[in-house]
Amino acid sequence: MHSPPTQTPSHTHTPSPIHRALLGVAPFILLSLAVGCRTETPWIVPQDSLRQIQGIDLNNPPAPIARSSTLVEPEQPASFPAELSLNLNDVRQRVLANNLDLQVALIDPTIAQLGVEEADAAFESVFTLDTNYFKGDQPSGTRLGDTGLPIANQNESISLTPGVRVPLRTGGFISISAPVARQEFNSPTGENITYTSDLALSVSQPLLRGAGSDVAELRLKVAEIQQQRSEARARLEVTRALAEADRAYWRLAAARDALAVRVAGLRLAEAQLERARRLERAGAAAGIESVRAEAGVADAQEAVLSSEILVRLRQRDLKRLINDPLLPVQSPTILITSSDAPAMRIDVTVDLLIAHAHAQRMELLETELQIVEQDLNQRAARNATLPLVNFEYTYNINGLGADLSDAVSVASDHDFIDHRVGLRVEIPLGNREARARYRASLLRRLQLLSTHEGRLQQIQKEVLDAHDQLESSWQRIDAARTRVRVNERLVDAETRQFEQGLRTSTEVLEAQTRLIDAQNALVQAQADYQLAQIDLAYAAGMTLGHTQTTWQPRK
Repeated sequence: MHSPPTQTPSHTHTPSPIHRALLGVAPFILLSLAVGCRTETPWIVPQDSLRQIQGIDLNNPPAPIARSSTLVEPEQPASFPAELSLNLNDVRQRVLANNLDLQVALIDPTIAQLGVEEADAAFESVFTLDTNYFKGDQPSGTRLGDTGLPIANQNESISLTPGVRVPLRTGGFISISAPVARQEFNSPTGENITYTSDLALSVSQPLLRGAGSDVAELRLKVAEIQQQRSEARARLEVTRALAEADRAYWRLAAARDALAVRVAGLRLAEAQLERARRLERAGAAAGIESVRAEAGVADAQEAVLSSEILVRLRQRDLKRLINDPLLPVQSPTILITSSDAPAMRIDVTVDLLIAHAHAQRMELLETELQIVEQDLNQRAARNATLPLVNFEYTYNINGLGADLSDAVSVASDHDFIDHRVGLRVEIPLGNREARARYRASLLRRLQLLSTHEGRLQQIQKEVLDAHDQLESSWQRIDAARTRVRVNERLVDAETRQFEQGLRTSTEVLEAQTRLIDAQNALVQAQADYQLAQIDLAYAAGMTLGHTQTTWQPRK
């Protein structure tokens, strides 16, 4: 007798032990490579240059050590003008165009605007594509002959699911998909191939936690507030830079006036020396008078040199602020201030300026925007303490056929439709984390309210202090003018007394010194009065003068 042929099931391939070991170790090898690999950081400066401080012999300085840099040095002109006359408006325009601090600050609003666009992009629809291939080989309940081995059920399928996911500003989303699949199934009863073509619409909407635009649009609203905060900081920086430029301008003007006073003092001392020598030659004065007068000339020359140094320092301050590529700090160009400071007294209504300060000071506005932002965060934190209740609905049109066209045709007839409605509930037990965040948000809001009140008081104090400084500077101007008139008469009297032999050169020089000091005090008081006006305008959140300044963020 012949024995029946032996049939073997289709799933006879068994991996070797080495194969199984490699398959098990491979994921760990890949993870180790991903974690362990590291690229070297390219160093721009050698480490020794960062950790060693070199000494320098000023009599014989070494050549500078060059280092690699990606920075582009600005082009310098071949020559610089000997003098440049600037009025205050010229200075402000150059500061707005070239000041380095402003160039940095004016980029922030553009960056913040990009943050708004990024947050709003969260509500853009997303195209999705899901594709899968599956091959299964499972035992069935049917046994094979006398061997008792199960016969395999083989299943092979491939699916493609394109779709669109639409986020909702209410916190939920809508998803539309059109899955298409081919499935081949081999079983003891035969082979079967089917095609499916469906159209599915699903909606998911939270009802409590995560529901509403306050939560869904929180990131967008916060980004919009932060963008306004960045513009407030940029405007504050523009106001600060213009006020600093105004101060530098009038300090340079005061330094030039002080230099003119010192030069006039030198001329007085030289005239006294000439008188002393003339009287000495005529025998009407002792030789000591010429020596005393020469000492006075030397003192006046030293004062002129000091004033010249101060003018150079003030010029560099102004050049640094305007940052004109054609007028660098090291340029020898002499800056001439052509604007005249008004010499009239200004009557200021302090209460009106305080009201302006409350409306114009950007530090106060930024705090108010922070309070609005914290209100949004507080509402979101309170919403997070609620239970999670999600409403879910799915609408599905089914299509099935022996080929793809049959499946599409069945689906287009809308004969086979599924509806699924669900409710998913999630209630934290205790919910301490969400409650702690909510309490913290309440405390942060109280902090901001206290900060806002403190800034109100600080702004009022700054306006009042600037107003008092303005009044004090005007009183000093009156006093200095009186001192100048008195000392001018005193110098004339001492000079006549000297020519009559009744006074010495020392007494004449002392009178001249008091006159120069009084004239310098007048120059300084006038400069302080102008600076006090700038400070008062800045305390009110504005710039001095009638000209309005408009700035734009840098792109």
